[in-house]
Amino acid sequence: MELLNWNKVKHLDLPFSNLKWSNTHMQTPVPYVYKNKLIVFYGTRDENNNSSISWVELNGNNNFKVVKSPKKPLLTKGDLGCFDDSGVMPSSIVKIKNKYFLYYMGWSQAKNVPSQNAGGLAEIDFETMQAHKVFKGPILDRTRNEPQYCTCPRVYKIKNKYFMYYLGVNQWIDSIDKKDATYEIRIGTSTNGIDWVRDNTKALPLKNKQGGHYPFSVLKFENKFYGFYSSRNRLDFRENPSDAYKIYLAESPNGLDWKMINNINIQRTEDTYDNIMQAYPSVIKFNESILLFYNGNNFGKNGIEIAINKNH
Repeated sequence: MELLNWNKVKHLDLPFSNLKWSNTHMQTPVPYVYKNKLIVFYGTRDENNNSSISWVELNGNNNFKVVKSPKKPLLTKGDLGCFDDSGVMPSSIVKIKNKYFLYYMGWSQAKNVPSQNAGGLAEIDFETMQAHKVFKGPILDRTRNEPQYCTCPRVYKIKNKYFMYYLGVNQWIDSIDKKDATYEIRIGTSTNGIDWVRDNTKALPLKNKQGGHYPFSVLKFENKFYGFYSSRNRLDFRENPSDAYKIYLAESPNGLDWKMINNINIQRTEDTYDNIMQAYPSVIKFNESILLFYNGNNFGKNGIEIAINKNH
């Protein structure tokens, strides 16, 4: 399988080291190509652990050097009491008609569990590199049939429908030092990218000791759909390499019926940033290459990792 083997080519650090709103993390990278420009969006945190969305423009023909990056966030946390009042992180970007929609994850602190998260929608103007929230409220949240939180909306157009692959929590469990959620990838559909039909459809079931699948980054390749996702075990996944996030590949003929293939192999020359964890994959075609962006140890605290498919 051609899409299983990758070469790591770059570690990307935060472009600025002195911004109060961007103190650590380049989490959940989301690449997008606009007018041949390779732009990568990510979630970054301030000293209070509140996250904002920022971006870098990279030179894909010159070792992915940073061309541009802002000194102000693209999108910030919502008003007190809103679903995103503790931070925002990007999930996916989709052009619908003449608008560019940024689907994002909103964080809100909770009392009995660490957080209650949901999914929001913003619109990006790529000419000015500014964004605004379409709604103050979520477009993806808990329902009577999905009582635990739902978030991380990754959206793709397949034929005449929009498919959302999102993270749906099954339950909360107690680990040694904190409460953690177990979650899976679920599927919603839409005709307009805003209003979603969800019936608790599961993309891939959790198996054995698995504790969570992070939603698909979907690539169409040779008339099939391939979903890249990260999976971790239920316990000890922060520090133990055997239980930490690893990146897997699934395939589907139609975007609805999925089958896991295997974990991918990333050939690395050094293990400084991702020897424990490889998480939150996002794939994209750029020029003649297929690129993989992902986070390493500590959920992307130290930056973004970039790999290229060996066969392209």
